Amino acid sequence: MLSLISAELLKIRKRRANWIMFGIFLLFAAFFLIAIRPIIAADDGRESIEFVGANEVMRFPKGFALLIGMVSQMGRWILIVFAALLVGSEFGWGTVRQVMARGASRNGYLFAKLVAMIIAIILAMILTLVIGSGFMVIGDLLLGEWNPDLPAGFLSDLAGDTLRTFGMAALFSLLAFCITLLSKSPGMGMGLGFVYLFVEGIFIGLFRFFGGFWVDISGYFLTSLSNAVMSANKIDLGRYFGGQPGAISDRDPLEAGLLLALYVVALLAVSVWVFNRRDIVGES
Repeated sequence: MLSLISAELLKIRKRRANWIMFGIFLLFAAFFLIAIRPIIAADDGRESIEFVGANEVMRFPKGFALLIGMVSQMGRWILIVFAALLVGSEFGWGTVRQVMARGASRNGYLFAKLVAMIIAIILAMILTLVIGSGFMVIGDLLLGEWNPDLPAGFLSDLAGDTLRTFGMAALFSLLAFCITLLSKSPGMGMGLGFVYLFVEGIFIGLFRFFGGFWVDISGYFLTSLSNAVMSANKIDLGRYFGGQPGAISDRDPLEAGLLLALYVVALLAVSVWVFNRRDIVGES
């Protein structure tokens, strides 16, 4: 089992597309935390009245809320691509047949891929926070605003928010994981994953517009449940740092988390069932 997990981690590390996507994400973070800072600040590093709020949320440590928000929103699209490539490329290259032909357990093979995917997402989250904190410091130093002040309990709150964000990111990667297994195509995994997010957003807006019963239905979509869980984050751009509270979902975060756990069980069950029934070794 450890050898399978190590092999999957090696594939992830060697795949150039993964590093390109991660690099693009970091470039966006650097753009907001470094490049755009001089634009929203007045001459000589003094904050302009019009953009004082925007400048504040990019400073250390408030910028962590911005980073977590980027992972939650932009990260889910990137992780759909990541999971689709992780699973779908095996069918295209034929490596899944080679592994099965050597007597590897199908469930063990899936488990190794899932563990490797989770480890990769965790490492990406840690690197994002570390590198992102460096971007914040650089931006503060460039404007002469370096004055770190961590609120009491900030690090423990950051750890909790990071875990919640990781869970939401892993959920959408698992969605792409399941779709790709069903279709045996990374293109279908990515395309249908993107279509799901896009169509889901449209339906959520329509159902909330109709109101009443339809609003309740919209609350069971993955994005709605994810937003409810994320509303429990302590490092909010407003609440935590003394500003205006951010938008909070009507659904209890714990209830939303339990409902998402049912989604996870369903996606895993479908993935295992399909993979165990499929003729892999005999496919051409």
